[in-house]
Amino acid sequence: MNIITQLEALSARNIDEKKPEFDYSSPLNFLLSVFRNEEVPLHTRLRAASEACKYSTPQLKAVAHVTANDPDQQTRSDEASN
Repeated sequence: MNIITQLEALSARNIDEKKPEFDYSSPLNFLLSVFRNEEVPLHTRLRAASEACKYSTPQLKAVAHVTANDPDQQTRSDEASN
């Protein structure tokens, strides 16, 4: 059962009660609204939080700086791959 099916089932059970509200404006906002909703099961909320974490903080990545007409570029590239 995927997360959308679980959330729809939760909404169907609570027809007489206040429906849980989710923010569908962006994938990150949706995950955050699932995480903040206390009516959603804890394991689903934790999974939403872990997925949202990937997109809420910057990631450091290695970047190669290549310049034109650099005779030593191939040598440095070979040394870095070894």
